Order: sequence, then structure tokens, then C-alpha cells
Amino acid sequence: MKIKYDKKKYHLKKTQTHPDEFQFNLIPKKRNCKLCGKRFESNGKEFLTWTDDNGFLRSGYFCRKDLVKVNQVLKEIKYRKI
Repeated sequence: MKIKYDKKKYHLKKTQTHPDEFQFNLIPKKRNCKLCGKRFESNGKEFLTWTDDNGFLRSGYFCRKDLVKVNQVLKEIKYRKI
């Protein structure tokens, strides 16, 4: 099987779910920061998930600079990171 995709825009991740089954995930190489809106190279480690005061699940992709800020604020106000 041959899969066609734009190699400049996406990473292809192949995982084996069962002995005869595979799952293919296309992951964007560049994402937008939720806080500042800047585009940055994505490596998968910049995704953050937390719950707010009402118990709603919140998440977002952040650039390296803003990820540090968001982590610090979440620690200060003691939100539960997931």
C-alpha cells in the first residue's frame, strides 16, 4: 500500500494496533501557538491539557516560550494538569 501525502507539511506515524492491523497518523510539522498565534515547528512535546475551575477539559499547543509561562501559571493557581 502506498500513501501519498505532502512530506513538507506532515510527519507520518505508523503504529501497529493488532498483529495484522496498522494505524497511520498524519501529524502537522508546524502548528500555531494558542497564546501568541506564532507558527512553530511541532515535535509533539508542546501540547498541554488541564482542567479549569468548572471541571472542563482545556488543551492547546504552545510555542516553547509560552509553554513555560503557561506551566508556571498553572502551578501557581494549582490547576490539575493531565
